[in-house]
Order: sequence, then structure tokens, then C-alpha cells
Amino acid sequence: PGWSEYIQPMGDQLFAVGVENQQVTASLFDLTDKSNPRPAHRVYMGEEEAYSWSEANYDEKAIGQLPSQNLFLIPFQSWEKGSSSNKVQILEVTGTGIVKRGAITHRFQARRAAPDATGLRIFSISGNELHVTDFSNRENPQPLARLPLAWKVDRLHHAGENLLQIEEQGGYSWGWRSSSQDANATLRITGAATPDILLASLDLG
Repeated sequence: PGWSEYIQPMGDQLFAVGVENQQVTASLFDLTDKSNPRPAHRVYMGEEEAYSWSEANYDEKAIGQLPSQNLFLIPFQSWEKGSSSNKVQILEVTGTGIVKRGAITHRFQARRAAPDATGLRIFSISGNELHVTDFSNRENPQPLARLPLAWKVDRLHHAGENLLQIEEQGGYSWGWRSSSQDANATLRITGAATPDILLASLDLG
């Protein structure tokens, strides 16, 4: 079976994030009968039967939420079909249960996500980038912007007062697992004195 690591009361229900069969779960428990709470609904992060894990299972600050609209944002990583993925799952608690409203894909492990006060924009961050997602259409969230925060440099060239930073084509690897997401070669231009401030970038394919 499984267990819950994060539990939050919601009226006559409990919303919980936990683990079952090596998968991250979000669950609702019915508290109508306080002497006999029962599972009401459960969804899994990632594809069914795929191994997944989440920082939310040991740090409650990883869970983003907008209580006024019953929205929860769960960062998770999964391993399926020989590759890994890094996402933020958007969840909405409705009268019929928990609805998966789409996921925001990141290049590296997604760490935190939070909606704005209206619930129309979602900001999510990894160690590599900041994403802004349009959530005005809950059935079809759309990316609005992506701001790189850090990047890999394989080759470096001085060009006057600028630096040309080249990331070669290919994914990232961490020992036994690898990621091929957004693996195109990329040229980035920064100031020679400010190598961490991006002036321009070009996808080289």
C-alpha cells in the first residue's frame, strides 16, 4: 500500500500527498464520518506504473497552493521508458475529486511553484530556469515565458567586451540516468565582466 507525508484539512475532507507503489500520490479522504475516515479519491504523478518521487514528500514548502481556488502544485520527477522527466503537476480539488489540470515541464528538477493571486498565472522554478504558465484555460495551460537562471558551457570564446558561451548538443547525465529534454546546441552571449547576465541566446538546433 502507501502512506501520506503531507496532510491538509479541507472542510469534511483531507488533502494528502504521499507515496503508493513507488509513485507520488495526491489523495482525498472523506471525514463525513469522523469515526471512520475513508479514502475518497487518488491520483498519481506521472504515467501509471512509472516510478516517481517528489521533494514534497519530505518538505512541505515544495507544495504550492491557492486555497481560494482549491489549487495545488506538486513538483515531481519520474522515470519511465528509459528516461527521466521533471514536472510540476497542476491539481484542482473539485466536487467530484482531484482533477489533473496539466503539467509544467522543466529541464531540471522542479523545486517550487506558486500561482499569482488570480490563479491565472503560475510561476515555477528549478535550478536551471523560471517558467511562467498561462492558466486562464484550465483545460489547456500554456507556457508564457521561460527565463534561464543557469546553463551548461562547453566552449567559451572572447569577442571584444562579450563572451560567446556555447552549449553543445546533447542531454545531461547523472550517473545511471540521463535527460535529453531541450538538448539542442545553444549559443549564449554575455558581457565579459558579467558572465552570468544573459544578453542574447540562439538555438543552434
